[in-house]
Amino acid sequence: MLILIVAVLLGTGLMAVLGLIARGSAPGPLHVDQTLVLPGEGMRLTADGFYPLEPVTVEISTRGTSPPFRRLGTVSASVGGRLLDVPIAVPAELDSGAHLLRATGQISRRRRSTTLYVRARSPWVTLGTDQAQPRGLLGLIVGGFLPGERVRILVGPPSAVSAEHSGASTPVRPIAVATLSTDQAGNSKWEEVRLPRVAPGQYSIIAQGERSHLEGRHELTIIPYSPSITLSPWAGPPGTKLQLNARGFEPGERVDVRLGGTAQLAAILRADRDGNLWGAGPVRIPFGTAAGSVSVTLVGEDSGARAVALYRVLQPRPWLELTQYWGAPGGSVQFSGGGWASGERISIHIGSTASPPVASGQADDYGWLHSAGPASIPLEARYQVTFVAVGEESHAVAVATFKVVLPFNLAPGGSHPLPTPTSVSG
Repeated sequence: MLILIVAVLLGTGLMAVLGLIARGSAPGPLHVDQTLVLPGEGMRLTADGFYPLEPVTVEISTRGTSPPFRRLGTVSASVGGRLLDVPIAVPAELDSGAHLLRATGQISRRRRSTTLYVRARSPWVTLGTDQAQPRGLLGLIVGGFLPGERVRILVGPPSAVSAEHSGASTPVRPIAVATLSTDQAGNSKWEEVRLPRVAPGQYSIIAQGERSHLEGRHELTIIPYSPSITLSPWAGPPGTKLQLNARGFEPGERVDVRLGGTAQLAAILRADRDGNLWGAGPVRIPFGTAAGSVSVTLVGEDSGARAVALYRVLQPRPWLELTQYWGAPGGSVQFSGGGWASGERISIHIGSTASPPVASGQADDYGWLHSAGPASIPLEARYQVTFVAVGEESHAVAVATFKVVLPFNLAPGGSHPLPTPTSVSG
């Protein structure tokens, strides 16, 4: 019994001493002997504030994995609750960049952490795409350089081609396109750079450190522009104004528009910063264009890229409408209709196009005639009046008939009433 009492007292005293030591150790940060390391390289940790002799788990953060932390090992704290120059190795396959290094006491759950920067063992270049177009935007990120270093980005011949044998389509000397800055791990941020105007072919994106003189490469294929075009509308009568939508030209370049394969320019447009045209124009189909298909050709001045679409020219088939179709002489009517050539002037005559015009109007961009006139019904008109409309550009003709109705049942002569119809029974 006495032995048991002595053991309990000794155990209680030991725990009390350990508790006092743990409470007396002021918590501090996690220190490493070097904050910039290479994959597979060792380092030493120093930290305090843990329980005496407790096991401490050391982990480092990873990217794109589950779980997000990788265990590097378990070490024991000293009697004073400290880690002192504990050796830890960085995984050889760890990505370059900033990583969170943390040490966690398995009993106290106390955690100490710091940021560790892992620098790649050799320079690297990552592109957003392996194919791009001249003057296009290319996304990229580089790494493996010195921390805080300026890195020049160049477009040059492919790795397998020397400057003397690069070919006519590849620049002999690299062309500088941007300068990037690296972070504490020697990596840049993701950036977009504008490519130079070069001929299609094989190239290298070259990253060169200004201080380290390190160099990284990534192959890039420059492909030609292949624009496409749509027309709005895609069919209509001569004189129609077209709106052009196109994509795939060199950003910001001048785009020439020609109709029907002629050398004469129909319009000069300019692509936006993405190489697109939206609602560009208008481009008018000439009034004298015969019915059928007409090519609309767009050519980029700098890229030489070409896009062709066919516009269907329709023969104008107009019609004429009256605000009223019967009435007495001396009244008036107005005119409307459709199917005319876009924007053309329309003259309205009585009887034939040889007679003087009595009214006129103009079709809109879609060939509609709205509220032309008014024109008076001649006082001497009998039975009916034929209105003839003719397009000034299309020469198309439309006819509408007005029925003359005399008031008070007057005869055409104006002095004798007409006989009252009577029914005849058999």
